Amino acid sequence: MKVYDYCPFFSSAENDLYEIRINEHWDCVDKFIIIESGETHTGFKKRPNFDHERFRKYAEKLLYVHFDTFKEEMAKYPTLIDHKINKTREGTPAEHDWARDNFQGNYIVKVLEDLDADDEDIVYGSSLDEIISTKSLGKAIKIVGNNRSELFKAKTSEGHDKNGLHITKWGEYNDLHIPPLMGFWLKTYAYKLNLLCPTVIPMANITTYGALKTILPATLRHLAIYTHDAIGSFHNPAGWHFTCYDNTPFGGGVYQKYSSWAHSKDDINFCRDLPKCCVHHFREEVAIRVFQEFSLEVVKVKRKTHPNFLLDNIDMFSRGLWNPLGVDGKIDREEAKRRMAGLPPSQTTVSCGPSGTEGISSAFAEHGPVIENGRWKEQHLG
Repeated sequence: MKVYDYCPFFSSAENDLYEIRINEHWDCVDKFIIIESGETHTGFKKRPNFDHERFRKYAEKLLYVHFDTFKEEMAKYPTLIDHKINKTREGTPAEHDWARDNFQGNYIVKVLEDLDADDEDIVYGSSLDEIISTKSLGKAIKIVGNNRSELFKAKTSEGHDKNGLHITKWGEYNDLHIPPLMGFWLKTYAYKLNLLCPTVIPMANITTYGALKTILPATLRHLAIYTHDAIGSFHNPAGWHFTCYDNTPFGGGVYQKYSSWAHSKDDINFCRDLPKCCVHHFREEVAIRVFQEFSLEVVKVKRKTHPNFLLDNIDMFSRGLWNPLGVDGKIDREEAKRRMAGLPPSQTTVSCGPSGTEGISSAFAEHGPVIENGRWKEQHLG
């Protein structure tokens, strides 16, 4: 029995997150698989961003897979397309974006077939920024491994009925029985590694290769299918979701992501300062969305709350940390949005948090170390 870890790869900033992921998962995984395309999910050409030199030291366990265009690959591997899932986005601005996203997520089935994987091999699959603690991943592998020859009735997560995506509404899956499949409760950090969001939800999944041959990964994801309860809990998360991570000055990385991923045309009626459906053409739009979508708080990086590799190599991630002066735990969102949009700081700070949130008062500072001679670490490490 082998254990595989796979994820799609997109931007250069993700090299940071992937090195955290590969080190946190290393002792549990036999083969790490990265799948990168020559196009974004919004259909633009992109250069390869995976840093082969940086990951050369992990080569014994690493497989990098690249394809050029979605159109060509979809024509070659039509069995990796779930037309019924794609149809749920039909007629929306993001119809083709989600078709590309789903196909890249399903591409692992083709890769594992090429590797002659066994049906009972274990597969952890997620977005790259969803990282499981070593302990929690080991626990999940044990559950799947001990029960991998058995079949369990598939269910859809309670309350999940977006766009009719509930297993009971899909006749072919009403009595679906598959090997063990579960997700993980993950704590969310957004934009920077030390900007904590209160959201803790089940994400990602782990199952067997045989299950992925029965029902494609993107379908499992959209229907929120599981057979066993998610590992961890709201109060005891199993890992981290470092969403919209950016290690560039002034929000360049997160702007690149928001203008290129399938979510770029989401309905965002929670952002009162943007149109309901926003195609992110400008950094101002991205800044507004990030700081209205997430209620963020600056926290210290501690072994109790963050991956060990981050703590052990904190200088490597200096640009991935939020560096306010005079931190009191809260962010001035107006100043944050101005900085991400490349605008100069205002003379006064104005709280724009959603109704019910605490006032926001700390000043916004430049990215990168703000205190010299070793004191920078003291500011960020618990």
